[in-house]
Amino acid sequence: MVGSPRAQPPEVKLRLGHYVSDARGLGVTIDRTSELSGRRVAKLRYDGTADIVLLEAQPGSAHRTDYLAHRKVVLHVYETGRVEIYVGDEGPIALRRDRDAAPL
Repeated sequence: MVGSPRAQPPEVKLRLGHYVSDARGLGVTIDRTSELSGRRVAKLRYDGTADIVLLEAQPGSAHRTDYLAHRKVVLHVYETGRVEIYVGDEGPIALRRDRDAAPL
């Protein structure tokens, strides 16, 4: 357990948070603090839902990590901190971190 959002160290806050797209009215919690069988993963939960989507990391182009579900890219996380998401057939949709979040 990572602890309460306020007690999290900075390196955790860089990998865990709530993100929004103001233009699309989209909110999502992204948790990149876990590994599964030694592989980096991300957990994602859209606002208003209880479902948690498990994404597997793979190196992407342009200094980013791509996160996939069922071999389809869902999330881009760039070394600069930029985050983009694909929803259905739309994307990339730029997200900004707006607050801390509890781990998924």
